[in-house]
Formats: sequence, structure tokens, C-alpha cells
Amino acid sequence: MTPTEADLHELTAAALDAWTPGAPETAGTVGTTDTGLAPTRSGLSLELPPRALDEAFGRGRIVRFEEWDLPHALTHEPTRRFLRETGLPETAPGFTLDLDAPLRTPGEYIADEADTQAILPPHAARLLHLGTLPGAAHALLDGTTGKILRWTPTDGRVEVLETDIAAFAFTLWHSTHPGLPDVAGLAGV
Repeated sequence: MTPTEADLHELTAAALDAWTPGAPETAGTVGTTDTGLAPTRSGLSLELPPRALDEAFGRGRIVRFEEWDLPHALTHEPTRRFLRETGLPETAPGFTLDLDAPLRTPGEYIADEADTQAILPPHAARLLHLGTLPGAAHALLDGTTGKILRWTPTDGRVEVLETDIAAFAFTLWHSTHPGLPDVAGLAGV
């Protein structure tokens, strides 16, 4: 099955745990996973080697962040390390990384884009804008838990998109390999 851009950003099996916009969670820290799988060395849901994204998108099209690029709101260390060492593609089917001012809060994004109609998501100060998704939606990163969220600014709705940054990057990688069998329900959701 060849996934459409919208299918790639539907909830995946790994992201079906509800995101509660309350106090920071301990899930996702080193030694635990939200999926019930054995922990990885990175503390994320899976180990994704940097070369996988380099080969899929081209080495010059992967954005790796310097430590000083990462805002203080990003306290989830496994995610910080992933963004420094592995990075994210500038563009992928169904996703465009925000290169104008990466990793700003939704409030900063709304102010910079002069979008007076947008409704901030709950706990916006701990969320970081990653980029755009199909259907006027945006990918956000919860800086305390590392979860990737889908935010619809027109109604302020937020839902879990991926369990963490590694799962999100894997979904983007998978989008460039449509002939591969469906893995963990990514293409069939």
C-alpha cells in the first residue's frame, strides 16, 4: 500500500496513547518507553541511524541542530540528542520543517506569522513548532515528554501524532520507501 501524505500523519500504533496536556510525564525518559517495548540506548522508541535520513533525503537536506539552537523549553534529553545527532529532513511527503525560526513556541509562531485567528494549544509554553502538515495542521514537539503532536490552529485541537521524535523521523523515512511492507500500522492507519 502506498501511503498518501495525509495517511503518513494519521495516528500510528505507537502514538495511540493519549497525550494529556497536564503536568510533564515521566514516560519517554531514558530507560522507559511509551510503547511497552524494551528500552533503547537512546531513550527513544527506536534507534534510527543518521545515515537512514541522509540516504533517504540527501545529506544536505537534513537539519541537525546545534546545542545553542535548542530552546530551554526542550528539556527532554533524548530528543535534544536526536535533533543534534540525527536531525530532521527539511521536507518530506506531508511535512515541511519550519526553517524560518525553528523550534519556537506556538505563541511565537502565531505572533511571527500574524495569525490572529489561531487558537493556542494547552500548555503552549512547553510546546515547540516543528513544521507544517497536510490540512492546515502543524507538528509540535512537547519539550518535556518528547511526544510529537498535531495542532490545528483554527480550533486549537491537539492530538498525539507520534510517540517521540525517532518515531516521527521513521515515518518520514518510511514515506520515501512506499514499496516497503507496512510497519507497525504506519501506512494503513
